Amino acid sequence: MRRITLLFTLLALAAGLTACGDDDDGAAVSGDAAGETTAETSTEAEETTEEATGPITITDGTGTEVTLEEPATTVVALEWSLAEDLLLVDVEPAGVADAANYGDWIAEPALPEGVEDVGTRQEPSIERIQALQPDLILGVDFRHAAVREQLEAIAPTYFISPYGEDAGSQLADMRQTFADIGTLTGNEDMATDVLDDLDAHLADAAAELEEAGLAGQEIAIAQGFTTDGTPTVRMFSPNALVVELLAEIGLPNGWPGGDTEYGFDTVDVEGLTQLGDVELFTIAQEEDDIFATAFAGNPIWEGLPTVQRGAVHPLGGNTWTFGGPASAETFVDRVVDALVS
Repeated sequence: MRRITLLFTLLALAAGLTACGDDDDGAAVSGDAAGETTAETSTEAEETTEEATGPITITDGTGTEVTLEEPATTVVALEWSLAEDLLLVDVEPAGVADAANYGDWIAEPALPEGVEDVGTRQEPSIERIQALQPDLILGVDFRHAAVREQLEAIAPTYFISPYGEDAGSQLADMRQTFADIGTLTGNEDMATDVLDDLDAHLADAAAELEEAGLAGQEIAIAQGFTTDGTPTVRMFSPNALVVELLAEIGLPNGWPGGDTEYGFDTVDVEGLTQLGDVELFTIAQEEDDIFATAFAGNPIWEGLPTVQRGAVHPLGGNTWTFGGPASAETFVDRVVDALVS
């Protein structure tokens, strides 16, 4: 689905070519001058290598500076989206919080077998993380702020902070997080390629919708689940990652209201009466799809113009709405396929 290209920077080869270069007059460098040039170039190559593999400082989502002595290779991810990001830059996580359930929510990339489970996403195990001896820990501010000091005692710790009253674009935040992880693991070029591929993917999707005459179609995205036995729906707001993705391919948001703290409004079936006649994409991340079961026969649900028109499109439970570039492409593909097919 993605065309992810891995670029290698051959510094040693570049240094060798520089040492064999011409002088200003176009004559080949020889004798003592060649020796001096070779020595200088060798020193420059060593310095360049140190810059590429030496200390890295990144400011994380909380405004905290995170410094590594060299790119991280043994990394623990305390959120699924961060594990996804690592896999996309060819780094297999040493540990992942709630690893056993990763595949139930994220379609791809798959988490390799044998990745250590380090507890739940809400309460990761400090002991399990410490046993892995990571050189980098990736976490989420709103979940892990209380244990940040303990995590930092183990390894440098990078937090994302995508939510809150002052939170902006979740799509921009996802892009920045992914670029930062590329830098922290020494895979900046690969991260750039993945983000370029995402842009190309969105452009292709927009063109497909335009050709099908669907550009400008209003949409809404609903995530259904059960809370204390009550069917509940998250309706995604304009600053949500998934809403921004669809806006980029020409599908404007049809759910009323502005940006929200977490990128969604939580409503019951009565709240869905705010919907106009839109194309509604549903995600039921439980075995019991509330849209097909709990709402079936409900006069409010059945009376919605969208439902009456048959414009409800289930996307599948492993359509992750809070992920990285791979989840973004999966989501867009499923929406486009539902509309065009």
